[in-house]
Amino acid sequence: MGTPSTYELCVLQVAFLSLPHFKFIEHQEAFNLNNTAQWPWFYLRKKQLFLFFQDATHLVTKWRNRLLSSTAQLIVGQQSITIQHVADIIENSNYTKLDHGLNRSDLNPKDRQNYNSCVKLASDNVLSILLDGTDTYGTYVYLRLLQMIILAYVEKRTRIEECLQSAWCIVFVCRMWWAWLQNKQSKSTTASTITKTNAKSKCFITKTAYLSVELNAHTLLYMVLLVKQKQLPREALNVSLSGTYSTMANFTAVDFLRRSQKISY
Repeated sequence: MGTPSTYELCVLQVAFLSLPHFKFIEHQEAFNLNNTAQWPWFYLRKKQLFLFFQDATHLVTKWRNRLLSSTAQLIVGQQSITIQHVADIIENSNYTKLDHGLNRSDLNPKDRQNYNSCVKLASDNVLSILLDGTDTYGTYVYLRLLQMIILAYVEKRTRIEECLQSAWCIVFVCRMWWAWLQNKQSKSTTASTITKTNAKSKCFITKTAYLSVELNAHTLLYMVLLVKQKQLPREALNVSLSGTYSTMANFTAVDFLRRSQKISY
């Protein structure tokens, strides 16, 4: 079955790639857009049989978990991106919880599916404090992107125009961020290409998270264009992009195996 990340990458490959023995785009029920040929920044084929979204709640928690990771060394330009900047706000006696709404438990890396802490980390109050801080602009940008993910894919009151704007702003910032890392000179002249690539990957979001923001933005725009071309009803855009279930697992692996055995009998 593979890990959740493996499954997510398989879905992403189905959306962007083709399979030799099954031509999705040749199916008679496939959607077909008319006006994307002149968009070099748009990677989806104009014909699509299936449309996929990465569950937005999981994407939000992935974004937070990367910030809390002990192996990541996030950096953009001269600015470091670190959870220590947020911890400093909590410990700063000049601020109270009324100013930022945070607890130390919101920074617990073991609580990987804590969606509520993601919302608090990306609040306007926290962003305002980071924006006014010293050498905290990188962390501000990172959490501002997290806020935009929530606005684009989780918040039900966001207008579709704002969803598109936020979704593609995230994509273009991530593309420029990764392009900058690719062109950044490595300090080591003897390291192998693989070693240099792995070192750069530590400075960026995870591959799954990056492909997920690409997939969601492409699919959202694709659906909007289908509605404009009257291939889908306008109501199709009212579907919530957040998952129907909590990110917290409600059974263990042992429970899953036990239930599977019952089904097989």
